[in-house]
Amino acid sequence: MLVIEQSGVIPAIIPPKGRRPWLIPDSAGRHGLRYLSWGKRRYGREPLPVIHQAGYVYFLLVRGRAALQLPTGTHHLTPGSFFILHPSLPMGWNASRHGEQEILCWIWREAPHPAALRPARGTIRQWRVTPAVAARLQLLHRSLRGELARHDEFTPLAVDAKQTELDILLARELTAPGRPSRLPPLLQQAVDWIRRHPGAQRPVADLCDRFDISPARLARLCRKHLNATPLELVNRAKVDFARTALAAGNPVKAVAHDLGYRHAHDFTRFYRLQTGATPSQRG
Repeated sequence: MLVIEQSGVIPAIIPPKGRRPWLIPDSAGRHGLRYLSWGKRRYGREPLPVIHQAGYVYFLLVRGRAALQLPTGTHHLTPGSFFILHPSLPMGWNASRHGEQEILCWIWREAPHPAALRPARGTIRQWRVTPAVAARLQLLHRSLRGELARHDEFTPLAVDAKQTELDILLARELTAPGRPSRLPPLLQQAVDWIRRHPGAQRPVADLCDRFDISPARLARLCRKHLNATPLELVNRAKVDFARTALAAGNPVKAVAHDLGYRHAHDFTRFYRLQTGATPSQRG
């Protein structure tokens, strides 16, 4: 099914012929949910074109196999695959013509609350969830559908709380102590180093020197396992650091200095390019 804003159908998510849309009541339009869908799909027979979505896409493939189409390439997903997609990155779907998929999808106006979940501008955060977490995601999705069906004066507040609950579940799953890394040890060390040194002046060169790895090999590892370039990982770490520091009340100039910028306006330009907002807006 489909959630549509009162202003009209979002072009990227017009349902196939015969699938009934679900309109959000007027008074519920204040909350951050833009779109909600679930159930069986046949992306092989009804492929979706690569197009920008209406917000931050949260997506779980419950059953079946599907091909996520991005400008950067195709991701072949299997059950348990979960991703969060930045709205600046267009996406589409395809699959085997005879295959069937079961999916859960949320699209939110606001970015994920925990920094660990936020994709940088033009990127996707993708990982696999355990069967237990997948089951809890299905319960949360069902609960959200029930809240929208209930619809009273408290619905906007309740729906926003559902996003917070969803984010907490995912962040705990992603950052749980002892969670085994699925990255090659060398790449995991590189990622950890980038996160600990967001203000490095020559981050990629320094990283390659430290771990005795060529820039070309580092780029191949990042692209294969993270679908990102080393520079995109560096920029993501900078944005995460900046968001945390700004939320704690640190002045823009101080954050810029900590990230290695000589002038605050250079940091502001970088931040706007990555997030679509100024540091004062904390996008």
